[in-house]
Amino acid sequence: EEFERQVPRLMAVAPNSAVAQSLDNSLQYQNAVRDRDDAARGAQVIRARELMASDPSLKYPVRVVIDDLLREQKWSEAAEQIDVALKTSPDDLNMLQLKLGVLKQLNDDAGMRSLLESMVERFPDNEMIRNALIGLYVENGDIDGADVLLKADAEKSTSVEPTRRYVAFLYQYRGIDAAEAELNRIIAEGRLDSVPFKSALGRLKFDKGEEDAAVAMLEEVSNTAERTAEVRNLETELAQMLYRRGNAV
Repeated sequence: EEFERQVPRLMAVAPNSAVAQSLDNSLQYQNAVRDRDDAARGAQVIRARELMASDPSLKYPVRVVIDDLLREQKWSEAAEQIDVALKTSPDDLNMLQLKLGVLKQLNDDAGMRSLLESMVERFPDNEMIRNALIGLYVENGDIDGADVLLKADAEKSTSVEPTRRYVAFLYQYRGIDAAEAELNRIIAEGRLDSVPFKSALGRLKFDKGEEDAAVAMLEEVSNTAERTAEVRNLETELAQMLYRRGNAV
């Protein structure tokens, strides 16, 4: 609403300003889209291209053209225009995400991988980008690539969740022995609260048939650890093990 109020004022004060023209172009394009007026929308796209030709540094006309190409599902042309925008604003996260979406529509997995890898380097703390790259690695069978990222996330975090995620990944893609080895390493290292990982290790041992060792491990934690939510979860796991053992007798 503020944008709709300010743009006409700017046009009244400086109607020949390239910036004012570009903002008005964006506003009129949005209105045409809202009103589903294809003729008006087309006219604003033509206007946007003219503004781009007169001043390539203007951002709003480029966005108008890109949005129109996306609406028309002209993926290759949209990718070209997004690249134009990224030349002047290489760290524009919104544009980079649009590029990813276009590459996906083009089934360009190699392009997506290259772009995501560069984005991870530029935005190392962006969890969404890292998860997208991990997912792409797994989808394309690059388990080693996913392993590197997940392991790095686990090693730098003071929370147990990234490490839990890494152990789950190892279990699914490397096997139970790899997950067990990692759990033993985490517990021995002592950097994180060991209770959730002892619970997970006990569950793995139980599933491998090492029932006595699993029950003994969890009973020791239950008898010695402070009463926390993680300990209560472990005791629930222990109760389920004892129940299953009772059924087996």
